[in-house]
Amino acid sequence: MKRYFFSIVCIILLLGIALAASEAPSKRSAEQGTALSYPGYRLVEVAIGQSRFDAFVSDTDELRSKGLSVFSGLGENQAMLFSFERPGEWGFWMKDMRFPIDIVWVGEDMRIVSFEERVSPSTYPTTFFPKAPAVYVIELSAGTVGRIGAREGDAVSISGGK
Repeated sequence: MKRYFFSIVCIILLLGIALAASEAPSKRSAEQGTALSYPGYRLVEVAIGQSRFDAFVSDTDELRSKGLSVFSGLGENQAMLFSFERPGEWGFWMKDMRFPIDIVWVGEDMRIVSFEERVSPSTYPTTFFPKAPAVYVIELSAGTVGRIGAREGDAVSISGGK
């Protein structure tokens, strides 16, 4: 009887461990909050020079209008990538934002055309525009542009989708 009881307890413990392991987030998921934490966003990798970022993609009107306003912050190696169908002088403001960011505009040639650093939520309703048309806009944690030494004309690449 004791052997039977011990076997049942071991099976229950093993099932509990297996269930907990299957529900535990991966290290990568924990670091980036996961796209599942923010429904509708997919992830791509964005590189600015030698620096790489996991970027949440905003490529629909609905996602673009939300932007980072549904986020509580960005990690050091996280970003939001806004993708547009055509080049334009896309303006950005800090409506409903809870944290400061750097904004980087990228032209059709995949080079930085303009950026704004340390844009605070208190700047709303000011709208920030690039110096030249862009097809992508990258939002990063405030101070990232300076930390990585990004400059106008630097190359940008996107892996894993548009």
